[in-house]
Amino acid sequence: MGILIGAFMLMSLRSKLDSLRSIFQVYDNWLGILRVYFLGGETISSLHDLHGGKLPVKVAKDNVEIIISLGNILAKFQNRYEVKNDEICMTDINGVKWIVRGASPTSLRDDVLFGPLLSYYQEPREYEWFSNALHAGSTFVDVGANVGGYSVRACKIGARVIAVEPDPDNYRVLKLNLELNQCTSAHVLNIAAGSREEIRQLYQGDKGAPSGYTLEQGEGIRKVKCPIEAKPLDAAILPLLSDEWVDLLKIDVEGLEVEVIKGALNLLKRTRYVIVEVIPSTKSKIHEVLDLLRPLGFRLIDKICRHSLYCDLFLSKSM
Repeated sequence: MGILIGAFMLMSLRSKLDSLRSIFQVYDNWLGILRVYFLGGETISSLHDLHGGKLPVKVAKDNVEIIISLGNILAKFQNRYEVKNDEICMTDINGVKWIVRGASPTSLRDDVLFGPLLSYYQEPREYEWFSNALHAGSTFVDVGANVGGYSVRACKIGARVIAVEPDPDNYRVLKLNLELNQCTSAHVLNIAAGSREEIRQLYQGDKGAPSGYTLEQGEGIRKVKCPIEAKPLDAAILPLLSDEWVDLLKIDVEGLEVEVIKGALNLLKRTRYVIVEVIPSTKSKIHEVLDLLRPLGFRLIDKICRHSLYCDLFLSKSM
């Protein structure tokens, strides 16, 4: 085992030393994790908190890098989480509470990144635009809300929240996160946004996909997860608004943004700001999105692209 530790240390410098320190802090069977990393196989290692709580995690060659990256994250926030009933309760630096699912290393990592760490680790620039667009009394529509990284924070600043999330597992955690933070007035819809009313299939996405699901079956899609009701946002959201305007509409729909925008043309006429994630982040796809939004009065004010995977576009309506 000393050889394994030595190899791990030589692989790269300071980052590997930090990783070794982190997995030692967070996991009980850290030697087993190193063994799987270098030699393959499987093992069980428990993720533990500072109060003696433990969450067993299956470690295998296909998830060991995720487990190590999760250890790097949690070691920095070890005084902010507690293991309870096969899930983790975590509090971020602003005192917002979050549920982190223990079903798999991927769900553990993604729930942490898209919940408690979203605003200052995962999407800090997006969060800056989000914060500038909203205030107490604003209306925020969150399409593809995931576990509530934006919806919960909007509620905490006093905005009215309407959240749309098709995945039933994400929907459950989204509702729990809102309840944990006493966001009782948020309106949460377990539907998919689309261009027409229909029943769609929700597919399990590629293992590396952050959300883990998609409404399109293509490369990397494993299997059908469940059927889900799809509705245009004009039909699902407008009846909930009365005469009010939407201050910010966030669209994060794993590549279906063009379809969703086509089903929200009337809603967009009453929207001040839009954040839309574009997948794939090609020039043609970005232009297609902009060509739909510009005739409605929107202009592009910023763009963030990450590793050729996706781009987040920030648009404002000239008032």
